[in-house]
Amino acid sequence: MINRILWACDGSKDSIQTLGYAEILATRFKSEILGLFVIPDYYNVAEKIPSDEKDKFIKWVEETRSRERKTLEDIARDFKEKGIRFGIEVTSGIPYKGILRVADRNKADLIAMGKGRLVGESILGGTALKVLRQSPVPVLTAREGNKSPDIKKILVPTDTSPRASKSLKYTVELLKEFSANIYLLNIVEVGEYDLPIEIVERMKGFSFREIEENIGKTSVVLRRRSFRKHHALL
Repeated sequence: MINRILWACDGSKDSIQTLGYAEILATRFKSEILGLFVIPDYYNVAEKIPSDEKDKFIKWVEETRSRERKTLEDIARDFKEKGIRFGIEVTSGIPYKGILRVADRNKADLIAMGKGRLVGESILGGTALKVLRQSPVPVLTAREGNKSPDIKKILVPTDTSPRASKSLKYTVELLKEFSANIYLLNIVEVGEYDLPIEIVERMKGFSFREIEENIGKTSVVLRRRSFRKHHALL
């Protein structure tokens, strides 16, 4: 299921936390992790700075490349001792494009990265948000926390779209490897409309049946106590 994980490192504590989850998955699925660092493409800026400062800028880029490669090499040695394959790549460019390009070229099954710097009311930073929106494979993000990475409870927001069935199937595959509980959440959106309770209940019933059908499409028979269905109004 997960043969190769692309871990996009940016030096933040968030990305280190995400690496912990990548390690858990790699251990269970015998996956390879590819550590990637993308140096933001500042070369267009280099053409606009004075020539006496250009050499300093180029030196900074090379020092960054060398430093981040050494960081990844240290991590690779640690993972080798744990029996996990860990590849390394340091490149430059627009970060989200570099991540997607390397993931595609290496046929990654999962992209793991930190949430990044928050922008406005978004819960994700700009790079993570763009990767999440454009990636054809699942994206795992994490925020720095005090607890050790673990997978015990999985929340699956679901709706009536075909993608919901795909997400559920993916989650069920994780359930095979972890002693986790799956929680299915469906939100019946009513907005500010004061709908009669009968109509709301009918809408909830329709969503419930769709969820049941999606569960039926999975190859694993879930025990009743292994999942719960929740409805919420929005």
